Amino acid sequence: MKRLIYDSKEASELLGISRSTLHRLTKNKKLSKVQISDRRVGWSHSELIRFIADNEKAQCRRMQR
Repeated sequence: MKRLIYDSKEASELLGISRSTLHRLTKNKKLSKVQISDRRVGWSHSELIRFIADNEKAQCRRMQR
């Protein structure tokens, strides 16, 4: 069963980026986070997959130029 929400360590590992990059992308509105509680946030599985797909499309467009 796949996880619905990932913490910063899991999300960054899934994306192959550092935790600081994950937080920077979130701050710059490239990724959306989920507020779990007052002190915890997470990233949804669907949001991480969307980000991967969007970046694959952008990379393909750049390679076609």
